[in-house]
Amino acid sequence: MKDFGTTKDGRRTALYCLENERWKIEVTDYGASLVSFVDKETGIDIVQGYNDVSGYEELCPYMGATVGRVCNRIRGGRFELDGKIYHLEQNDRGNCLHGGSTSTAYKVWKKEEDPDALVFSCFSPDGEGGFPGNVTMRTAYRLDENGLEITLIAESDRDTYIALTNHAFFNLNGPQSDTVLDHEMMLDSDVLCCIDENGQTGEETIDVEDTPFDFRLFKEIGRDINADDVQLHYGGGYDHCFIVRGEGYRHAGALRTDRIRMDVWTDLPALQVYSGNFLNGEGEGKEGGTFPRRSAVCLEAQYVPDAMNSECWDKPLVKAGEPQTHIIRFRTELRKDSEQ
Repeated sequence: MKDFGTTKDGRRTALYCLENERWKIEVTDYGASLVSFVDKETGIDIVQGYNDVSGYEELCPYMGATVGRVCNRIRGGRFELDGKIYHLEQNDRGNCLHGGSTSTAYKVWKKEEDPDALVFSCFSPDGEGGFPGNVTMRTAYRLDENGLEITLIAESDRDTYIALTNHAFFNLNGPQSDTVLDHEMMLDSDVLCCIDENGQTGEETIDVEDTPFDFRLFKEIGRDINADDVQLHYGGGYDHCFIVRGEGYRHAGALRTDRIRMDVWTDLPALQVYSGNFLNGEGEGKEGGTFPRRSAVCLEAQYVPDAMNSECWDKPLVKAGEPQTHIIRFRTELRKDSEQ
């Protein structure tokens, strides 16, 4: 454990390390955030991050964080549950984004004892942020020979909606790289959820075939990102939810460079792809990286945004006394010469 600095309101934070022969990760209790993910064979740290907590408070508040209670946007900052309407903070163009100002990304989580994992927990009282239920959430980071597995657990004393995800910003060339547009990406998805001018996901979908959103085969992220397409205009690039084929725990997508390939596996229904459109290069992060626009991509396994206000998608309902568990796995490997 290392000191990771003090928040603006005086909360102390710490940085924890976990490693095996192949990988090393660092996680801070601020937001239960993934700060580094190092491939020890190449020495490359494949996630962006900061050297202390001030970067997460002042420069990019969701970077690497465990985001909730409900990640992404809730339309109008409202939902109905069991006949009651709940009103939430509208912190993003009339929507509630990532849980508002009481987001789990801003909490200092409690480090729990576990010899084989980095496990963190936090508590959210009934009514916090407008959400019902006294809720306990846990995030567990585990390593094996293939990479990193993140387990997300939530339980409540009342029926409520909870949708956690990890918000890591990936660049497989390391924190000093100023672009992710040269990365190739593939997604196990035939269907894109459309967004409106406020970035809100609705019920309208499109088939990705013959669109800039077709990543069914590996394609450079930058190839079509500036195409004349209304969805790209609304998102400022890719900031869209892709429905993952199939059900249960399955492959959802992959990134690759000439040296490293990373595959995403999950039991969640969708993958939010965000191409770092609002990164601005202000401040300094790890290894002197400044993180300019489109220098990273997020592959956020999650429920479809605003699913609680739709009849089209599985709702992130957590029943009282029945814990919800989901898994996100980042399997990472060096590419062989035959794959170049």
